Amino acid sequence: MENENKRLGWLDATRGIGAIMVMVFHLWERHSEQKFIPYSIINTTIDFLIRGVYDFGKIGVVLFFAVSGFVIPYSLLRYKNGNITRFIISRFFRLYPLYWISIILAIIFVNDSFSAKQLIANVTMFQGFLFIDNILGAYWTLQIELAFYILCIFLFMFKFLHRDYVIILNIYGWTFLALALGVIRYITKIEMPVALPLGLAVMFFGMAFRKYKLKEGNINNKTIYIALVSFLILMVPTSICAYSNYWYKYIITYTIALLSFILLSKSSNKEYIVLSFLGKISYSVYLLHPIFALAVYDQLIKTEFGKITGSYFIIALAIICALMAGTIFYYTIEKPLVNVGRSFSKKIINNYNKLYAERGVYKNQSKSL
Repeated sequence: MENENKRLGWLDATRGIGAIMVMVFHLWERHSEQKFIPYSIINTTIDFLIRGVYDFGKIGVVLFFAVSGFVIPYSLLRYKNGNITRFIISRFFRLYPLYWISIILAIIFVNDSFSAKQLIANVTMFQGFLFIDNILGAYWTLQIELAFYILCIFLFMFKFLHRDYVIILNIYGWTFLALALGVIRYITKIEMPVALPLGLAVMFFGMAFRKYKLKEGNINNKTIYIALVSFLILMVPTSICAYSNYWYKYIITYTIALLSFILLSKSSNKEYIVLSFLGKISYSVYLLHPIFALAVYDQLIKTEFGKITGSYFIIALAIICALMAGTIFYYTIEKPLVNVGRSFSKKIINNYNKLYAERGVYKNQSKSL
């Protein structure tokens, strides 16, 4: 078990990197909105590196999606009994309680201008599919995650989830759908959800990459890299049609993210103590950084302390606050509730197996009579 955790420790490290990238990007956006920030070569260089030719935050999001594809389907495939029940319960306890807490905190500290309809929709986490705004902008990625979970359950039910050709077809299928939606968006000027199929394509790529890397199927080196190159080539017309003003950013962003994911996987025997820890608390950090990091920055930058210490120092302080909050919420809420979910699912499965066994005995007794 220890060797397995070490072998897959790069996944936690990747999550940790993704969480930091998203948080830094959002804080830098806040920094750039400040009117009193003087021009400097350092500031211009950092701005170029974070959002000049690519989207620093979106690289982090794409890394999250690839990791989800690598990890999530295995949760369905590794058990012999009650897979779907276990999966739904474990995902619910991992995602929803902390998500609901983040909504409450967001209402108190960040966004108090919302309707009852918006609140109810956000509670479900399906607000994007209902065409209702997120209370916090960071929530948009969670809806893509949910769509992937539903797809995995559907494919598992029909015994397709483990099949190599189905995974590869999903990569191409969702990529072509993104292109089609991009073309429709360009022609009609209607905001089609191009990010959804792109995210799903990345997740299925992560799933295919797992099968290749861990030799869990027949997906080979050639298949993986043809799929990757095809996706990146199709990203060109998709980005031009869907994101005409900044199309090049999307191409470069997805390319950097997927290549980084592959490169990080090559260091699977290394131990990342700090990054792995950040990966463990990454969900808490991701949900809470708009509340703690951005709120801390917004409040302190206006004060005399903020003006004396400068925006860079306040950004660093905001990151520390968000990491501290993420750590506290992980150990007091997220992790305990994940354990509750595991215990609850085991109890349900054990009761189901016991009931099933009793019915089997009853049927055998009836036949003998």
